[in-house]
Amino acid sequence: MGRLLFPIGLLLPILATIFVTLHADFSFPIGLWKAQQTTPWLWLVDALPIICAFYGRFISQPVLGSRSAPLLIVILMLLFLMPCSVMVYAWQETRGSIVTLHHTRQASQLQTIALRLYIQTNQKPTSDVRPDLARMSQIRKEIKFSSPSAIMATESAWNQFYMEAIRPRTLSLSTTLRMREAADRLAHALETDSKIERDEAAQLLLGGIISALLAMALALQLFNQLRVVESQLLLGQKQQLQTNQQLEAANAQMEEANQKLATVNTQLAHTASRDSLTGLYNRRALDERLLIEWNRAVRYQEPLTLALIDIDYFKTYNDSFGHPAGDAILETIGMILQHAVRVTDVATRYGGDEFLILLPQTGEDDAIRLAERIRAAIQAAPWKNRAVTVSIGIAERTATMIHSLELVDAADVALYRAKKTRNYICGSLSAPAADKQAA
Repeated sequence: MGRLLFPIGLLLPILATIFVTLHADFSFPIGLWKAQQTTPWLWLVDALPIICAFYGRFISQPVLGSRSAPLLIVILMLLFLMPCSVMVYAWQETRGSIVTLHHTRQASQLQTIALRLYIQTNQKPTSDVRPDLARMSQIRKEIKFSSPSAIMATESAWNQFYMEAIRPRTLSLSTTLRMREAADRLAHALETDSKIERDEAAQLLLGGIISALLAMALALQLFNQLRVVESQLLLGQKQQLQTNQQLEAANAQMEEANQKLATVNTQLAHTASRDSLTGLYNRRALDERLLIEWNRAVRYQEPLTLALIDIDYFKTYNDSFGHPAGDAILETIGMILQHAVRVTDVATRYGGDEFLILLPQTGEDDAIRLAERIRAAIQAAPWKNRAVTVSIGIAERTATMIHSLELVDAADVALYRAKKTRNYICGSLSAPAADKQAA
């Protein structure tokens, strides 16, 4: 669009000058210059190539975005509107000055007609003076339309001249001279007004040109500032884009680090709650789970049982075959317990060669049956050096117990009784006969 403004602006003055020349019936090519001299509004049209080239240069700049171009065009049009208005007003004033000059010539015609009427009435008293008086009246009406005050100043002289002219042989030389002087004053007043109007029109036109130049300078400054601002905005957008990319990369790294941290925390939580040798829960995890199950059993009056397991003659086994062989026994028993217990049960390494199984919602009888399966599985396992057996103490929560440690102590007492026989299961509530039967 900016590239098309200059050809359009160059074409309009040529077409406007040709139009005025044809309309005024001027001869080519001299008529083109006469059209420029006699038509003030062509001066404004002649400035269009410069203005269009000026605006087109900045509108076509690639730095101006599609969103800012309409706004800039509106601003430029507003800046150009004021000098254009001043120039149009100056053109109107120039046309008024031409009209006033025409009326000045008509006022001079009043003098000529008045003298002709005086000579005509003296030479031919019977001649018809009505056409000349009508012409003088018409001239006065035309002048009165634009200069009523000047016409009013000659009203008395005109009335006397008119009254004497319509009566034969009454038009005197003094009345004619008075009318001539009045017409002369009218022409002088109109000439003075025309000069004032021309001066004002010239000042307005000069002011319009200066305003147009100032508007172009302001527009140039505005465009430069807009280019600087838009360049800064583009630079800021690039920096923001780079910052966003860096932030996205940092967020990705942070998410990856969080995932690694979550994995490490999971591993740490697993390590903190598990025994490294057997893979069972450790003493710390047992204490937390025992407290939870104890409170639930007390609140809902549900059974809760502990099975405390001890390896028979484990110290002698370590002394005979070494600690690695003893660790292998602990690891194997841990695997057997993991496969034997239910999902809701908690199998833990209680300490040394002791294991403890927490059995929620389980009575002593069911616990003894589970313990028997565990004892038999351990006894039947293919041990490397010699057979391995365990003793198991069973204890169920009773109504007289007020703390979970009492349940642990009861299981320990039952285990102590079982270790007297070895490879034996003993319950805290069952009779000795029942214990032997379980064994």
